[in-house]
Amino acid sequence: MNRFGNVLFIFGMATGLAAAEIEIGFPDGRSNPAWMVNVGSEWPGGQAAYYSKPMPDGRHACCLETVLGGGGRYAALTRRVTPVDFSGIAVELAPGDFKKLRCRFVDETGQTFQYDFDVGEGDPEAFRTVRCSLETGKKNTVWGGAGDGKWHGRLTGFALLADSYYLEQRGTSRLLFRSIRVIDK
Repeated sequence: MNRFGNVLFIFGMATGLAAAEIEIGFPDGRSNPAWMVNVGSEWPGGQAAYYSKPMPDGRHACCLETVLGGGGRYAALTRRVTPVDFSGIAVELAPGDFKKLRCRFVDETGQTFQYDFDVGEGDPEAFRTVRCSLETGKKNTVWGGAGDGKWHGRLTGFALLADSYYLEQRGTSRLLFRSIRVIDK
């Protein structure tokens, strides 16, 4: 367990196939116990819940519901992964009230890279796939591990953040997820 203490290890090795996509999220939109919710201790006051939600089309989605007021800045879904070479993450989501998605990628030294991604235009309740990588997002910050701002080795951890900075309005908000896939190199 790393020093952040807010993630779980998963089992299973990634395949060596080129451009394979490895599901690490929510098979069939059902909750996955490998994901943990973190409301950011550096910004106390936020609340978050993570649960499976039936959708009108008969499928399920995982919902990250947040109340980011009273000082709370973000809620994160975090997890560790078996180290894997990756070219990006594909996230199937409905952004709800959020204008952007914030992602954290953790390398083999424990260095964390935080990036922001556009979620696209259109109906905020409609699902779409957002591709997130170190090449396509807007770099926000880097910390921990090697501390040099350079990627080292393979992906070992990942987080999706619902950040109040990207909310249309404060109060109870939600992000819906159907799938999160690591895109292997």
